Amino acid sequence: MKTLSFAAAALFAAAAWGQGLDTIHLSMDHATIGVADLQKEGDWYHRALGLEFAPIHHAEKFDVQTMTAPGVRIDLLHESGSTRPTALMGFDKQGWLHVALGTTDADALYRHLADMGTDVAATRDKKTGKIVFLSVHDPEGNNLEVMQK
Repeated sequence: MKTLSFAAAALFAAAAWGQGLDTIHLSMDHATIGVADLQKEGDWYHRALGLEFAPIHHAEKFDVQTMTAPGVRIDLLHESGSTRPTALMGFDKQGWLHVALGTTDADALYRHLADMGTDVAATRDKKTGKIVFLSVHDPEGNNLEVMQK
């Protein structure tokens, strides 16, 4: 099950801007990631990014573990019987490619994620050598970018 609220908000914002709706002041509310293992994924987001666990929401056909930090909310959704596509998303695929977060200290986050043994990769400014953004995958292969602010 894919959540389209993230995409719909971005598309609505782009369309609204051109139609004189610049007073709506949209902001990102949350991202939702379909996962196979709520606990494993929740533990990773807590250890890797410092997100905190909110109370889990149990529904008839799915469970949602909300992970939060100031200004950030990621919902981990497990639906019984859901499956992962056979191929991971890439630039040659359509649909969501990643979620991008921001940090004021990409260097410290890079060291932390590297020490955890993740697949973190840093893209650096060619002139200054400073990190521009990080890319990392959670245990189930979901791609996250973290931008230096």
